[in-house]
Amino acid sequence: MQAGNLGGGGLGGGAGLWLAQHVTAIWVPAAILAFSCLLCCFALFFIKERPSTIRSEKISITLSNLFKDIWDSLKAKMGLMAMILCFIPLGTGAASNLWAAVSGDWHASADTVALVTGLLSAGITAASCLVGGWICDRADRRIAYLIFGLIQAFCAVAMAYCPHTEIMYIIWTSLYAFTIGLTYAAFAAVVFEAIGRGAAGTKFTVYGSLGNAPIYYMTIIEGWAQTKFGSNGMLNTEAIFAVVSVVFFWGLLKYAKAPVQTA
Repeated sequence: MQAGNLGGGGLGGGAGLWLAQHVTAIWVPAAILAFSCLLCCFALFFIKERPSTIRSEKISITLSNLFKDIWDSLKAKMGLMAMILCFIPLGTGAASNLWAAVSGDWHASADTVALVTGLLSAGITAASCLVGGWICDRADRRIAYLIFGLIQAFCAVAMAYCPHTEIMYIIWTSLYAFTIGLTYAAFAAVVFEAIGRGAAGTKFTVYGSLGNAPIYYMTIIEGWAQTKFGSNGMLNTEAIFAVVSVVFFWGLLKYAKAPVQTA
């Protein structure tokens, strides 16, 4: 799911940019988008839907079952832990939203920025999502998320203190893209474990929407840090928030004495 989310977002963004530059007819991009969405629908033929424990002949009973199922997930220990993870500034990949803005500090050309933040980034993150998912099926998913978040923080600090050259820009933004795939896969793994079955689609949407909050506010914070302290300050700021988040959540796990859970 995350491989499609991140990889598809990157590929779609690149395709949209190409269309904007090379197609003059207004209806063509809309037609291509509609056709692409139609192709996605064919995947539904290969999905075996489990019997629902939520649906009822009466819509009122269905809604009642839905809200009860959501509440049961949220108040459970695993659900609460997943909810907290939605808000802490760890593994957000927020710096990637500012790569184009800071590229001049690494003397990266416009073509280089387009390559590493578009097609290359999409391929890397899609692949790393699969790697992260594979790891999370064989380890405690919450711990994996913390470790992946620390790796992302290390990547940000390393980029700050390595030489500011175009080749370093390519290397570190690519490695950072790899960590984004890891963290997003781990986040999804934690949430999937927390929500169980029942109204899984609705519950994942609730957690997923809340998980956008730290991406949003960290982009703002890092933008402010870049303006005030420069690009190095921006990257160090992200790393500091990540380390504090890991310490906080690790302490919370210890306090709650949460058992190690594997797939």
